[in-house]
Amino acid sequence: MTLPARDTDFAAYLAARWTPVVRTLVLLGGPQQQAEAVASTGFARCSARWGRLRDSRDVEAEVYRTVLECWTRRTWVEPDAPPADVPIEARLDRLTPDVRAAVVLRYVAGLSDVQVAQVLDRPPAETMGDGTEDPDEEAFRRAGDAIDVPLPPIEAVTREARERRRRTVRRVLASAGALAAVGVAVGVATAVGVRPGHTPAAGEPQVTRVENVAEVAWWANGLLHLPHVTVALNRLDGLVAIGEGAVVGDEQGGVSYVADDGTLTSLGNKEPGAPLVASDEQGWAAWVDPDGDAPKLVVYDVTARQVLATRTLSSVASDGLADGAHPIAMDRDTLYFTTTEGDWEWRLPDGEPEGVDPGHLAEVGAGIRVWEMDPRTIKIVQPFFSLAFAVRGSGAGTQVSDNGTYVLTRLGRSPDDPFGRVRIYDARSGHALWTGLRARDTAVAATLGPFDEVTYVVARSDDAPQAGEFLRQSFSGPYELRTCHIGERTCFTVTSFPHTGAQPVLPH
Repeated sequence: MTLPARDTDFAAYLAARWTPVVRTLVLLGGPQQQAEAVASTGFARCSARWGRLRDSRDVEAEVYRTVLECWTRRTWVEPDAPPADVPIEARLDRLTPDVRAAVVLRYVAGLSDVQVAQVLDRPPAETMGDGTEDPDEEAFRRAGDAIDVPLPPIEAVTREARERRRRTVRRVLASAGALAAVGVAVGVATAVGVRPGHTPAAGEPQVTRVENVAEVAWWANGLLHLPHVTVALNRLDGLVAIGEGAVVGDEQGGVSYVADDGTLTSLGNKEPGAPLVASDEQGWAAWVDPDGDAPKLVVYDVTARQVLATRTLSSVASDGLADGAHPIAMDRDTLYFTTTEGDWEWRLPDGEPEGVDPGHLAEVGAGIRVWEMDPRTIKIVQPFFSLAFAVRGSGAGTQVSDNGTYVLTRLGRSPDDPFGRVRIYDARSGHALWTGLRARDTAVAATLGPFDEVTYVVARSDDAPQAGEFLRQSFSGPYELRTCHIGERTCFTVTSFPHTGAQPVLPH
């Protein structure tokens, strides 16, 4: 299973702490099956606000506090009486609930006295009480170790956290009503939870602490929305997410990295409208820098905050750019790019580019390759399983999901309709799938998200220009940010926001 970047840090924490949390709940007196259910719910609540928890003074104490809140809200089936040969459980049953919780948190969960006091919201001197003098710590540790705990349900917890965020968004939207003013997206997010922004220095963008109500980064109306902040940025023409930050391209050709706290670092330049690609797994981004008479591919390591590799492009057109050269995709540690001499794959950072099979390579992801056969046909290839499917679609804007399950493409692009109709295919069978778009919807932007999600910026055709007018005027009605779940065949509106002239941008 491939997790979205915003969940990878939490997933690592869950994998490390799942077993002690479940053992703690079992020794607090509940049946193990119910203890696992409560632990799952508690971790899901933590995942839904992981950014804030991670920045707290004591993550461990906050997580256990959240899990125990879920524990105390449940009605439990009474556990079987402890066997006579299990002295620790018998001893725990003789303690008051508060003292029992303190003992288990201290000697099974391994929290410090200060952390136990934080979890139970009591002064440290009052947490232990009678029955804990001269504790046999090794006996408590053995009692915990004797409880066999299954592997952590990372996917289930992440899905539950996602559903919690969706319910929060629905409640906010229901209370907010019809939103049409400029800054609606910020207003909705503010209702979910905002921390004051800082006053920027000259040249710095305005940053505001706002929880993103969407599952993906997005830009619209002068604001870049990251998981925990919004950043005021002028028009963007490219966006690739890396972790909880993003590398962005602006309409002047600047390339910048925006960190998860909104800090902006200038990285270089590209031609306006030229592609950006990234490997979220590696934390790398790539683009073509015009650089006068010597255009070059640039690969930047966001994690190390330095250029990882560059490569000068020899074929130069009269405008100073490598004629037709641009990055196609980055899959793990391999960059795919095209020049006038063909398509190439470059194993980073020290490999040499090698030519790929002749053809027009459109996209690569999770080992899946997509070729443009002609302007109306693409071929989806799974080399590992020796599968190939020719389906309707166009190469420009084609995407492969992080887990290699879905391919998104467009049909019917033309000067009269530059967006075309979205089509989503199962990369394992070539079958066309439900998209969540209605007959009168125009997907101005689209991106495949985690699991089976696809996120759109949608304009209704009754609010849009008629055929042939796309290049002469813009959409007039509000846009809808919509997330759909392909497998569930369900969609929900994340927010609506007005159109102010600039086309919204979703990650590619």
